[in-house]
Order: sequence, then C-alpha cells, then structure tokens
Amino acid sequence: PSVSIDAYSIIGKCTIGQGSKIGAFTIIKDNVFIGKNVIVRDHCLIGGSGFGFSKDKDGKCLRIRHIGTVVIEDDVEIFPFANIDRATFDETRIKRGSKIDHFCHLSHNTAIDEDTMVAAGAILCGGSSIGKNSWAGVGSIVKDVATVGDNVLLGLGSVIIKAVETNQAMIGVTAK
Repeated sequence: PSVSIDAYSIIGKCTIGQGSKIGAFTIIKDNVFIGKNVIVRDHCLIGGSGFGFSKDKDGKCLRIRHIGTVVIEDDVEIFPFANIDRATFDETRIKRGSKIDHFCHLSHNTAIDEDTMVAAGAILCGGSSIGKNSWAGVGSIVKDVATVGDNVLLGLGSVIIKAVETNQAMIGVTAK
C-alpha cells in the first residue's frame, strides 16, 4: 500500500519495496527487484533486453538471450528516460543511495556501487562497473568490462577504456 505507480506504466512480474514511487509511462519488466524508497521517474525502461549479439561461422548476427535480473537497492533515484538492461545470466545492480540522471544507459551486467552519481547521458557498456562515492560526469562512457574504483570523478565526456584505480580524477577521450 505504500508504493505508488503513476498512469500508463507497465509493471511486469517484479518486486517493488515499501515507499517506492514509479513515474508515468515507465516500463518495469519481469525479474526486477526494486528496494525501499526508490524513485523511478517518468519514461524509464528497467529490465529490458541488452544489446547482446554474437556472430555465427558465416558472420550472421545471433541474439544472446538476456535472462538475468536487475537489482535496485534502497534509496536509489532514477531520472526520466533512463534505460537499465537486465543481465545476460547474473544481475545488473545499482546499490543503495545511488542517483542515475536523465538519458543514462546502463547496459547488461553493469554495477553501480553505493552513493554514486551518474550524470545525464552517461553510458556504461556491458559488464562495466563504478565504485562507491564516485561521479560519472555528463556524457561519460565506460567501455565494456572496464572497472572504475571508489571515489573517482569522471569529467564531462570522458571515455574510460581500462581500469581506473580508487581516488582518481579522469578526463578526456581517452581519459587520463
């Protein structure tokens, strides 16, 4: 009774914790777990299939099924037009207290640690992660399977192509 779901939203077979709010025109697919006091604003897609393809011996694209989950822990806030893909087999996870801004894309198997902010238009490619208390600046990109440590600042438009250690500030294309 403490969950609110605004008009024109589509909610699959999922779990939504107490005090959470789901905005209008939002789609939450099956196998999504949303914690307590989470705010998902209007026009978000959570738990959709990721962009996963492989090629057969003839070079034809073959879809890789995404049958994993999305886990959004307590006190997370997700702003409009964010897209969070479900994992291929395991989970895509956003940890407690993190904030995801407008037009962000979190690909399959990504992980955002506690109290991290991901600013507008940022992209985390499949299997990438950002540590706790970090900031991904507007338009930043983290390459697939790249890891970003704790307390890291990614400047505007930074492109991360390899691991970033804890307590760093990174900027540029490619970031240094």
